[in-house]
Amino acid sequence: MTEITDNPDQSRFELRDGGELVGWLDYRPAGESVILAHTEVLEAHGGKGYGGTLVEGALEAIDAQGKTAIAT
Repeated sequence: MTEITDNPDQSRFELRDGGELVGWLDYRPAGESVILAHTEVLEAHGGKGYGGTLVEGALEAIDAQGKTAIAT
């Protein structure tokens, strides 16, 4: 089961599958927006759709905060 959590101390959303970290999306707060800077999925987990799942979850979390996302 996958889970996406916000780790504000490291300014990133993290994706875990069965408790194992498989990827993250680095972000930078920017007022009423959030800059999405970099998405990474660990090589051992590539090709499984985790990148898309991570981006989708991050966008949902940002929207729930009433903020907009800026992709770079």
